[in-house]
Amino acid sequence: MTETFEVGQKVRIHGDVEAEVTYGPFRSTYGTYTGYVVRIGEMERLAREGDLTAIPEAPKFSVGDKVAVHGRPEGTLVAGPYTGHFDDVAFWVVEHSNGGHTTPSEGVLSKVVERVTDEDVYEYGGVIYDLAAKYRDQDGDVWRFERQSNGKIRGTYFSRDVSQYDDELSFVVAEYGPLTKI
Repeated sequence: MTETFEVGQKVRIHGDVEAEVTYGPFRSTYGTYTGYVVRIGEMERLAREGDLTAIPEAPKFSVGDKVAVHGRPEGTLVAGPYTGHFDDVAFWVVEHSNGGHTTPSEGVLSKVVERVTDEDVYEYGGVIYDLAAKYRDQDGDVWRFERQSNGKIRGTYFSRDVSQYDDELSFVVAEYGPLTKI
């Protein structure tokens, strides 16, 4: 079974390396395979369609999330998602501050997110990393991360200080993740 991937979609190459599709699909020069360009950390490479598998996306919302509903005041998700009877559109039950409820479709909802500004944390791939903490990778190595003067987050699993030549957090997550805070 062939699977078509879209630009921006998260995928695994050979089942273990996480990547993001940046271009494709396209046929190879002699039409022998369908290919994509994928990004792993900061580098891009060619990948054959048969080497890729989709990474299921986490649900956009969950019960308890604070949301804004287009044209309506903010509220809290109290139930859902449900699928409409006459269409396959997902909808949620939103409780508003006045105690009233609405059932908007998922497409008109957006999360109310407080911006992370603390220098000791960094958000990557939907995960917030505490830069004061240590993290264990899938091989058992313990990593420390620091924000560099250029704003990049780099880390090392050696006992020395983190330098500009160490691996970026995005690369470490792609190659050695998932990372577990210890």
